Amino acid sequence: MIKMSCPYCEAVHDVKEIRTEEKITFKEKLVSYTAIQYECCNCHESFETAEMMDANLLAIREAYEEQYESIMRCLEAFEHYE
Repeated sequence: MIKMSCPYCEAVHDVKEIRTEEKITFKEKLVSYTAIQYECCNCHESFETAEMMDANLLAIREAYEEQYESIMRCLEAFEHYE
């Protein structure tokens, strides 16, 4: 755990990093990814830093590519050989 200012309590408290499985619509497709957040040990609210927001957006993009673009490449390759 680390000490950090909680945006909900507006005070410095211990926070712990948590990872949760989330789903979001990205490019009109439902994407599952692992989100990283902090949870305040005082009020138990979750929040993200700017760096975590960047990392979560990157995780969404990577999950989209893994879940959809590889399928599209396979379909395109299959169509090419027909």
